[in-house]
Amino acid sequence: MRKAAIKAAIWDLDDILVDTKSFQRTAQQKALRTVTVPNDQIAHCVSIWDRLLWFFDQEDYIGILRAIVSELDLNVSDGLIEYAAKAADDVWNESIPVVQGVEHCLEYLLNYNILLGVVSNGRETEQHKKLIDANLHRFFGQDAVIISKDSRDRKPNPSMLLEFCRLHSVDPAQAIYIGDRVTDVIAANLAGTTSILIPRDAPENKEPPTNGKIGLEIPTHYLNSYDELFVLLRKMLFDDANDD
Repeated sequence: MRKAAIKAAIWDLDDILVDTKSFQRTAQQKALRTVTVPNDQIAHCVSIWDRLLWFFDQEDYIGILRAIVSELDLNVSDGLIEYAAKAADDVWNESIPVVQGVEHCLEYLLNYNILLGVVSNGRETEQHKKLIDANLHRFFGQDAVIISKDSRDRKPNPSMLLEFCRLHSVDPAQAIYIGDRVTDVIAANLAGTTSILIPRDAPENKEPPTNGKIGLEIPTHYLNSYDELFVLLRKMLFDDANDD
């Protein structure tokens, strides 16, 4: 077997490994109905919620709901907002499906002894649970899953990617990072890894507009599907793509 050109493939978690987008929509709608948003305004409020993700952490349901309630000038108590936030949080107790096509890519990389890792923002316990429930934890070894423990470590800060490379003695230039958001691209570019973007309708992929983008926002590779990712992985692993 020839020597691989890359040594590590690091993945974002939400909407790259597990399909959280549909769960997020369910959680949003449940919370909005709980704070008495009329049915004919739910879609509009989901759009507001998506925009607020520029300013709030995704898990900050209470802060986001307070902002939406204020925007709509609804008379809602703090107690009901907290209840709605818990109702949204409870949605995540169900198992989240794996993104179609990702297991094929993971198995292919493992076949060539490429180190696999996960670097993700979020709450550590919940992020690990997503991997276990989706039966994806089997692909990732010891110290291969790094979740932000401090707001200062969250992407686009590259510290988690650099920590992964340090722990596993991998030159960042020999690692790739696969994500779905501009924050993933910036983190990868700052860390010196190859950045691969597969947009999954995250708010950042809708704005800011393409004009005026800085270099750090531009991925090394922009892909539209996991079929394209598989083809790219084959090309990146070796000097040619003759290996199956």
